[in-house]
Amino acid sequence: MKLLKRNDTILVVDDDDSVRDYLSFFLTRHGYNVIEAENGQVAVDKYKQHNDIISVVLMDLDMPIKNGIDASYEIMEYRPDAKIILVSGYLQNYMTKIIVFDFIQKPYSPLELLKRIRQRIDA
Repeated sequence: MKLLKRNDTILVVDDDDSVRDYLSFFLTRHGYNVIEAENGQVAVDKYKQHNDIISVVLMDLDMPIKNGIDASYEIMEYRPDAKIILVSGYLQNYMTKIIVFDFIQKPYSPLELLKRIRQRIDA
């Protein structure tokens, strides 16, 4: 896949260091700027600090301190037009709460992730 120079910034939120590191590396290699957060509360704080440059938030659902749903709703209260993609390997506990957000199921292919991010940014 051809590397593209982009000005888009992705806020990557995941409590698993290895997942967060991989996503940051992968997205950076594909021309995106990345800001990382290790839980929902840090994500909300970083979003408020950098909302003028964040194009999309890629957030895991199940995290300590503040889960992805609660963090997403808090971000949406702060900025209703925020673009958020929620990610999870299981949905049982969250089915009724994610309906208003874009969602991608783990495992996903790298190409699927890039396409979904691009679609969300361009929406």
